[in-house]
Amino acid sequence: MGPRAVRLDFTHPCSEPGCPQPAGSPTVFGGSLTTPGLVNVSFNVPFTQMAVCTSEACPEAEPAFAKLWFTDLADSSVTWRVDWAYLRVLRISANTWYIVADACDGTQIAGLSKLTGSRTRPKSVFNGYYVIPFFFVAVVQ
Repeated sequence: MGPRAVRLDFTHPCSEPGCPQPAGSPTVFGGSLTTPGLVNVSFNVPFTQMAVCTSEACPEAEPAFAKLWFTDLADSSVTWRVDWAYLRVLRISANTWYIVADACDGTQIAGLSKLTGSRTRPKSVFNGYYVIPFFFVAVVQ
């Protein structure tokens, strides 16, 4: 199975009280784009050692952060990275996990950075904060 496409919406710069500054530009990528990307979710507990949720509140949930990389559609020498600083990981069953950052859980505030130059030592230029919900389902077959 090849890479899956993700839809990223940059039309909501994070400019509300409590948002880190600076807010991003709402015109980046024409507002939104759909592109293949590479996602990495990291936290301190191995996925398979998490306890399965015992209630809707899921006190067994673990905090995590995520990074998503994608290639600029107009210039393949440029890579972009989106960073979510706080997600919530819930183990729904023995083989299914939900990774969430939305208005109810985690934080949907994400930073956008442009990476140029060498892939091993890229130059990173921060491009603002955006409100981008994140929901990802991981299933082990």
